[in-house]
Amino acid sequence: MLHHHLGHISLLAAKKLIHDGLVTGLRLESNLLTDFFCESYTYAKAIQLPILKERGGEQVKAVEDEIHLDVWGPTKTPTKQGQLYYVTFTDNYSRWTHIEFLEKKLEVFSAYKSFEIWCENQFSI
Repeated sequence: MLHHHLGHISLLAAKKLIHDGLVTGLRLESNLLTDFFCESYTYAKAIQLPILKERGGEQVKAVEDEIHLDVWGPTKTPTKQGQLYYVTFTDNYSRWTHIEFLEKKLEVFSAYKSFEIWCENQFSI
């Protein structure tokens, strides 16, 4: 219990406290120094090995090979221009993200077409 009450100190430190007279009324048994087990030590020293990520399928090899989009909205408070939604376009190769604000959710496709044209002009695709 001394080990637990003193913040899981080492047994050698507990032995020194008793030897120096800083703790009275206790004695450590000689076999305790070799047979001691603390469950908290087990949890504290446990490590979790990293999970290896294996990606199946083809890898993306160039900008605009694979684009992810996400639509969010409607928001309670519109922008100054009256937009309630936004769509993000993320290029899987470069991780570059573009955001477009929209008044209506129906505008997503036209926003994508504009983004596609921009990419073709920007990257000469």
